Amino acid sequence: MNYTIPVSLSFTKKITFVQLIFIITGFIPVTCIALNVMQFIPLHQTAFFVAIPGFLLILCLGLKYTEDGKTALKGWLAGIIAVALYDLARLFFILGAGWDDFVPHIGDWILNKEGHNGLIAYLWRYIGNGGGMGIAFMFLIKKGYPNKNISAKGLFYGLFIFTNLMFTLSVSPNGQLMMFKITALTFTGSLVGHIVYGWVLGWVAYRFLKDK
Repeated sequence: MNYTIPVSLSFTKKITFVQLIFIITGFIPVTCIALNVMQFIPLHQTAFFVAIPGFLLILCLGLKYTEDGKTALKGWLAGIIAVALYDLARLFFILGAGWDDFVPHIGDWILNKEGHNGLIAYLWRYIGNGGGMGIAFMFLIKKGYPNKNISAKGLFYGLFIFTNLMFTLSVSPNGQLMMFKITALTFTGSLVGHIVYGWVLGWVAYRFLKDK
């Protein structure tokens, strides 16, 4: 049975209940980090009891609903490519301007211990954050295809993510201590990174949809 739910977004028509699960699950990893930074729920709990089960769920759904599974895979790959180029842009601010890399802290939060957890952190960043938001984006923009403004929508998507990051850091009591202090350097570096992420995500998504 294929339930459909009308969604009033500027670039979507309607999505199915299964597709809605993919979209929500795509945002879970980054939401878990926000909840941790805001000191609502620690990441070592949400990672193992929410995020990982959520991704296993959409894996099973993707195998059952193969068309949605293909869309999710394309979105996940697009998100990973986009976050890789985001990190290349971020390197300029880290190596050239002295912005400390905050990403390894994510590994500490996941494992609930301090140490050399950078690999875990970057796996989460790519597989979860970047890939997950790519999944959500792909389902949202697919309803608007063959609209040719997908790169622009990706850019606005990246700015939406950036705005939520700045909001989280601004309202969290210890958010800037846990991640990074908002300065001209970090604001600019994060903004540039999210612009790169969003534009690349939109461009790759367009190529995937065009070549289907």
